[in-house]
Amino acid sequence: MPDDKRTAEELAKQQAEPLLPAEKWLIFGSISLGLALLGVLLWLTGAM
Repeated sequence: MPDDKRTAEELAKQQAEPLLPAEKWLIFGSISLGLALLGVLLWLTGAM
């Protein structure tokens, strides 16, 4: 079982991987859908 110090050192050595186009699309789509649904909710409740 590795200790916390060793785990932290191994994580520090890892390089960041760029996002794939599909991942970018999923992130953008999720945020867009969430904002759209929030707008619909606000419209239905009459807050706008």
